Amino acid sequence: MKTLANFMIPFCAQSSRAFISNQSAANIEHVTKYITPAAANDTFCCELHLGKLDAPVDYSLHFSRKQDGQNKLLHIAANSQSDEQLHNHPIWQAIFAFAKQWQHSADHVWLEFDLDQQFPGEIPLPSVFYFAANPSYQNEELQHAELTHIQQETIYNIAQLFLASEDLPAIFSQLALYLEFAPKQAQLNQVGFGLTRNKQCIRLQLIGIQPHQIPDYLRTIGWKGDIAPLLPMLQYIEALPIDLIALVIDAGKQIAPKFGIECYLKQSDQRWNSFLAELVDRGLCLDQKYALAQNFSSIQVFNSEQQISLTHQRFSHIKLGLAQEHGVGSLEAKAYLFYFPDWLSYSS
Repeated sequence: MKTLANFMIPFCAQSSRAFISNQSAANIEHVTKYITPAAANDTFCCELHLGKLDAPVDYSLHFSRKQDGQNKLLHIAANSQSDEQLHNHPIWQAIFAFAKQWQHSADHVWLEFDLDQQFPGEIPLPSVFYFAANPSYQNEELQHAELTHIQQETIYNIAQLFLASEDLPAIFSQLALYLEFAPKQAQLNQVGFGLTRNKQCIRLQLIGIQPHQIPDYLRTIGWKGDIAPLLPMLQYIEALPIDLIALVIDAGKQIAPKFGIECYLKQSDQRWNSFLAELVDRGLCLDQKYALAQNFSSIQVFNSEQQISLTHQRFSHIKLGLAQEHGVGSLEAKAYLFYFPDWLSYSS
């Protein structure tokens, strides 16, 4: 019986070992063998650590309202055995409960699997994310304050599915603080719930924030880490400039010690080369990862038994992450690589 793994195995086999290690390939196969082959044509993404040679690749599977995503998520299990296993696990029970009320939440939802947290013989467990900005069911003429209120109400409703009730007041207090003191032009764009890593947190992605605003904003909401390692990159991306900056922060019972800055450019923009070269010069990107990312956007052919896919590949964005360990800031860079498969049968 086919599963999504039948379609992911050839992808992993044809991918560079500098990109997807044998261990990451095995973990992707393990995760996707639980998932229905009906998801074979859904977008997926791989998260590449640019500065680490053997770092695990994180894998996410995306569902769109326009492509019957809600129904696919509700019926994600590959067969009756995996359906029973998933429905008996409390995290998946919460995911299915979220899927049932999806029509009141977003147009786009994705499940992200931290592959270093997935183990053979165990049920794969993802985190859940959704786009919070301007779902199609909302009136586009809503005032910013009205939209923010709707977004917060949606977050509160969903959080009760994923987070422990005793932690909700403290987490909601942090979330309200983040949104209240965000720069005026900032908008909430994505929301996530870390169910396997960064548990009991709500992840917020704020867009429209400018690089020079980030240090003061972080201090205002109580982040007390050392931002000095990030300052040269903030100055660089403002001077380049980057088309869209997004700040990613976790609202837990207190502000999380790690945050991220996502940097977006047009797909084939030549500024990517400059940006990647800057990361290499600063020791945040290995030469082989630079070459892989530089030449990533393309169309690749994959074969699975009697089916073939012309898969579009797109370099989406780079994320700079700053973590605090023993009071010392540690900077890292990741690339987000998206795949848009189109599997067709060529059997007679």
